Amino acid sequence: MSIILKGLLAAVLSTATIYASVQVDKGSTVGNYAKPGASVEMRYESPKVGLLESAEVRIFLMPVKNYREMKIHLTVDETLETLSIVKNDFTIKTGKDISEYPIEITVRSSEPGVHFIRLIVSAEGKSRAFTVPVYVGEQQTAQIKKNTRKIKVMHAKEILY
Repeated sequence: MSIILKGLLAAVLSTATIYASVQVDKGSTVGNYAKPGASVEMRYESPKVGLLESAEVRIFLMPVKNYREMKIHLTVDETLETLSIVKNDFTIKTGKDISEYPIEITVRSSEPGVHFIRLIVSAEGKSRAFTVPVYVGEQQTAQIKKNTRKIKVMHAKEILY
């Protein structure tokens, strides 16, 4: 029996190592300034993936106010391919006992760079917009070119009239 437990523990540890090597971008709007609109906060988890690798993006909507329902309009960049079945427009019925409403969407891209998932959440006539970044491929850092011109500094002279 101890051999089975050791094997199970080894399998769990190796799985944890695989998940630990995946970089996940996490973000949240909690505590950040927002323009007046629907009282909804959002947090997300978006794994950084390679070209044509699928990324399971997890978005959590957290209404601050008790709404009966939230209407969501979801769009993705043209450079992202949606692999999961998610409607562009859908409604979430809210309740007092639930503080987070998860939305999971699986996407992939053949183009490197930062791509975006956009959400517009509407409740009781007010709305709020969110964007979630999806990082695909190697991220290149912007290189600042050196100034090839020499600048000559002239001392200023004040002339009083």
